[in-house]
Amino acid sequence: MTGSKKGKKRSKLKKEQLLDQAPIDFDKFFLSFVKWKPEVIKCVMSYIRSDCLHIFLDCDALVPFILPYINKHVQIYEHPINITGPLVWKTFQLEYTKMIHLSMSKLKELMDKYKICPNEATIYVEDSVNFTIDRKGNIRKDPENEDEDDYAYRDRVQFYEKLDKWCLYHQEILGKVKNWRLEDKIYQRDGAKFLSKLNSYMNLMSIDVALPQFDNDVDPEAQKEILNCIPNSVSGLSFDMKDELTSFNFLRYSYLRKLECPIFYRDHINLIPPSVESLNIYVYGEAEVTFLDTDKVPPNLKQFTVGTGYGFPNIAILIKQMNKLEWFEYCHDSKITKLESLCLPHSNITSLVFQSCVFNDYSSIRKYKALKRLWILHSNFPRKLFVSVEDFPNLQEFIFSPRSMVYYNPRFCVEPPASENSSTVLDDRLVFPPNLGILQIDGDLTIKTLNLPKKLNALTLGSSRFPKGIRFKLPDSISLLQITGTTVKSMNGFHFPTNLKYLAICGNGLLKSMTNTNLKSLKHLYFVDFRGTTIANQDMPSETNKYKYNSFTAPIEDRGYGY
Repeated sequence: MTGSKKGKKRSKLKKEQLLDQAPIDFDKFFLSFVKWKPEVIKCVMSYIRSDCLHIFLDCDALVPFILPYINKHVQIYEHPINITGPLVWKTFQLEYTKMIHLSMSKLKELMDKYKICPNEATIYVEDSVNFTIDRKGNIRKDPENEDEDDYAYRDRVQFYEKLDKWCLYHQEILGKVKNWRLEDKIYQRDGAKFLSKLNSYMNLMSIDVALPQFDNDVDPEAQKEILNCIPNSVSGLSFDMKDELTSFNFLRYSYLRKLECPIFYRDHINLIPPSVESLNIYVYGEAEVTFLDTDKVPPNLKQFTVGTGYGFPNIAILIKQMNKLEWFEYCHDSKITKLESLCLPHSNITSLVFQSCVFNDYSSIRKYKALKRLWILHSNFPRKLFVSVEDFPNLQEFIFSPRSMVYYNPRFCVEPPASENSSTVLDDRLVFPPNLGILQIDGDLTIKTLNLPKKLNALTLGSSRFPKGIRFKLPDSISLLQITGTTVKSMNGFHFPTNLKYLAICGNGLLKSMTNTNLKSLKHLYFVDFRGTTIANQDMPSETNKYKYNSFTAPIEDRGYGY
């Protein structure tokens, strides 16, 4: 045996021994951890989600390792954050922001104490205003104990009075932070007034505009006022609207990097600045926009989303110019049947999302060797896509859901009817990529067996048909397992992955027995959810684990209809 193979074997054995160890005493470990070498602490902290780092700010020894995250980008979050259960729980929650969460008051405290200042901050201003200032216009001294009824009070006239006080109260922070990303929706009714007020105190770099969806509500003059209030230095703009955008011309925004907007006329595409790297375009209704060979897209475009594929019949004219494209999303097209006709630069693409499309040549994706993420939603299952382990060396995530999916209420505990998708059978002829980490199949397809990759970390099977039960082996590497709304009737003798941390067996109304399993021996399990699944005879999880949630011991009102 070579030295490298021996090293790998020892490493694997050491990892298995660590996994089998009893839970450590966290207090003792933490006291030891803060004395480790700085480079080691920095490495460990890098593995903790940014939105959890704030809980370590009370530890002076760790603050120097957190300050770089604050200097880069913070998320203003006024509500008290209470993290319970294992910190690793956050691994299985969607990470909406990759930023440390701080309140305005906490941010000011840190800025004053450590002489730092974030380069960027993301904020929902209206939420912060209403949380910080009470209905009487006073600064809340104890915001953690605010009156919910008072906080829910909404009056636009009074809101602007509170906004004035909020701006003055936080004037120093608003001016020091270089760039602000706005999470508030800018509405037609008072969008110009709102932006005008904020422009006096802060540099807005990202703005989301939501204009009326009904013709009789459209006010062109109000639109113009809003556009006039958008600073030229903005880097992100999003327009959610039905009507044509008044005075469509974004060329004055020379710093614009991300843009979402409707395209109503061909020449609109030429009024987008060359600085844009992420572009999302769409039409409303039955409109169609046809481009010419002379039309140009920004040269450095890396992300391109076509929200309404049916509205751009010759979109390939634009895609051919996108030599640096890495992320492509294409939605709602029942006409184009050949994915190849889109002329994507397959050598660069790392992410593909197709929604409600009718392509019959999904197998052509096999040439996308750099692909890391593939979503095929509301479509037929892509036959001849997974046929060789050589095809997708870098694919880490595959998510699929079929068209016309049939849902059934598990409370009825009856076999669901046959459907358009139940004739689609998945079996061991599917050859999943060896490095696949996330596999999610949400749909009423028939699953006979699956050969799952050994490195799989998360598996979700929703509404699946199992005519002979779940007879395939799950790799022990899986840490998240969700089996929901399926037809499985028995899980007797089922082997749960030994590394399992998150388990959800929900809404399986036909499941009646689950014995002789290894459920009780799972030492790392801390989330167990069997809601909506009534099993008369089943094994139970360990009683000694520390759980974030366990539906078997949760209060009766939190257990769902299955109890």
